[in-house]
This record gives sequence, C-alpha cells and structure tokens, in this order.
Amino acid sequence: GISGSPQEFISRIFARNVSYFEKRCRGGRMTFLNQHRYLNLPVSRKLQRETLRLLSPSARHVYETILRDYQIKGKRPGWCTSALLPCEDRRKFQSCARSGLGPQGR
Repeated sequence: GISGSPQEFISRIFARNVSYFEKRCRGGRMTFLNQHRYLNLPVSRKLQRETLRLLSPSARHVYETILRDYQIKGKRPGWCTSALLPCEDRRKFQSCARSGLGPQGR
C-alpha cells in the first residue's frame, strides 16, 4: 500500500503531514475539534508528488482530478460531498452505515 498508518493515509489524502501537525499539538492527536488547524497548514507539494509517484495510472487520475480540489480549495462545489474532512464528530450521526465507519445515506 501507499501508507503504513492511518496518519500517513490522511497525510496523503489531504497533502498535509499529520505527524508534523500532531507534534505541534505537543503530542496531541488530530480530532474533529482541531482539524481546522490541520487543514489551514499549507499543501505539501512534496507529499503530492510522492503520492502521485506511488499510485497506479487510474488512481493518479482520480487523485489529480478530484482530490487536488479538496486539498487546495477545501471543497468541491456541486458534488454531494462538497467538503472532505479528516475527522467526523460521530455524535452528530443519527444512523451509521453497516460498517459503522460513517453516516447512512444523505
């Protein structure tokens, strides 16, 4: 795979280094309460290049055409998922998908 930990996975999706952010939080972890500070970090062009190099051609296309908008602008207007966040406040979920990993339906 292209990531060895959940932190590395989120770092690649958002093109910002989670480990660096968490060290700046004095050993704290990223949560839905502080993720806005993480998302305010500048996009890492180096992390984008490294991630693109590891992806298959079809995955690279998705990364370049979809994820870069979320990374740079923080949103993708017109889509059902107009914003993408690394953490969710699970207390807001009224129902969950069978996996328990996210909300059910729209």
